[in-house]
Amino acid sequence: MTEAFCIEKVINIFWLKRFICQSIAFFSTSAMAQTPDWRTLRSEFSSPPVDCRPHTRWWWPFAVTKEEITRELEEMHAHGIGGVEQITMGQFYEKGTVPFMSDAFIDLLKHMVYEAKRLGMEVSINFGGPGWIIGGEWVPENERSKDIVPTSMLISGPKTINEKLPGSLTKTQRSWEKYTPQLSGEEKLLAVVAGKFVNGQIVEESLVNLTANVNSGILRWSMPEGQWQIMAFWLKSNPGEAVDHFSEKAMQHYCDDFGGKLYQAFGDEFGKTVESMFVDSFELPNSASGNLLE
Repeated sequence: MTEAFCIEKVINIFWLKRFICQSIAFFSTSAMAQTPDWRTLRSEFSSPPVDCRPHTRWWWPFAVTKEEITRELEEMHAHGIGGVEQITMGQFYEKGTVPFMSDAFIDLLKHMVYEAKRLGMEVSINFGGPGWIIGGEWVPENERSKDIVPTSMLISGPKTINEKLPGSLTKTQRSWEKYTPQLSGEEKLLAVVAGKFVNGQIVEESLVNLTANVNSGILRWSMPEGQWQIMAFWLKSNPGEAVDHFSEKAMQHYCDDFGGKLYQAFGDEFGKTVESMFVDSFELPNSASGNLLE
């Protein structure tokens, strides 16, 4: 058994060595076959394919002409630019303004796409506007972005409470905040939660869902002993034109509307000259909130 074991071991080592040698030879040959010479490298670096050329952001004011689009694309192409990210900003000129997403404006976008195709360039288009936003003034009010806004109050027990839910808002230090001192009354109540307040903190194990105890904005609850923080969470329409990107229905409508107009104009170039759409920014203002965020 010892001799047989030794012979088997030698055979296994032999085949392992052979496998390693063959693998090294294969990968070495493949690497040599795939490695271009310096002349080829220099040539391809000097004139790279389109998918290796840089793209640039291309800001459009409302005053745009087909002639200027052609001229700028040709200039960019001549200097090695392989594609553009087109984004439309606000009005800068008194004359020559073309309203955003009007038939005339879409015709300008169509001209851009087919001129880029002629030059062998690629195009990416901001999926909204004007500006960085994903959205626009055409987005219906009920399909615009929303905030979850918390309000709260501290009450000491034990006692039975019959209280109106808190509606006061606190100005915070968050950027882009649209401050209002009170809820408008149009918000949708999502939940009411109470937690025992001890040493400046809410005891996690004490949290209780009181949403079912609310009727017409009035909370009724037999509060246990101690100090309790009662927190209401509201859904509030955001003061902006951004689409509600958390809503499948709103996003589907947005894509069918905005994207549908683009597809009708030059959909045959989607995935070709029009290599992508992009979203520069959500552009969401913050609603004022209760003191939970302080």
